[in-house]
Amino acid sequence: MMLGLGLSGVGFPVLIDLVIGGKVWGDTWQSNLTSVSIQFLFMIFYPGLQAYALKAVRREGPDWGDFFWGWKYPVRILTADLLSSLPLLLILLVGGAAIAGVNAVGVPEAFLFFKYAKYATQGVLGAALLWVLGYVSIRLNQWSLLLIDKGVTARQSVQQSWRLMRAHTLSFLVLLVILALVNCLGALAFLVGVFVTIPVSLGAFAAFYVKISEKAGGA
Repeated sequence: MMLGLGLSGVGFPVLIDLVIGGKVWGDTWQSNLTSVSIQFLFMIFYPGLQAYALKAVRREGPDWGDFFWGWKYPVRILTADLLSSLPLLLILLVGGAAIAGVNAVGVPEAFLFFKYAKYATQGVLGAALLWVLGYVSIRLNQWSLLLIDKGVTARQSVQQSWRLMRAHTLSFLVLLVILALVNCLGALAFLVGVFVTIPVSLGAFAAFYVKISEKAGGA
């Protein structure tokens, strides 16, 4: 997706595949092209859903044109997505290298204490990696709503998201868990329920953004 597609839309899953299974691409170029195209369309279309939800939450009279908000600013969206993904890529790369380094340390079978210490170290590093990835991704996740609401640049949206979410990481995590459970229930209802739970989730994310942005504005 231009540079953003190469690093964020494609690069992040590619790096995950490398760290976990050593597999980068699909079996055919057609499957690779399809995957990239779907990611591109989702990245552009999703902000339109957010724009509609944001207007709905604020009772500003959303219309069908809001669904195509992302098509008006594709470069700004892709750039912001790249900027928000780069820290995650760096963290994953450094963390994965650290875990791989510990795994490469040879420990004779006779030294059980060091063997279990090695496993424990890998476990701690893995848990720390997941925590840092989760924390940073939550701090940076409001960039698209800031693009829509404030009309800022890609760089400003990422910076403002980091500041905006400083005191709200835990509450957003709780919201994520609740909505994940709600969407799981929707999926269990023969997938029909997701047509209800997904719009509800979009509205909840928009309402969360409105709430914290109002607090920040009044601070």
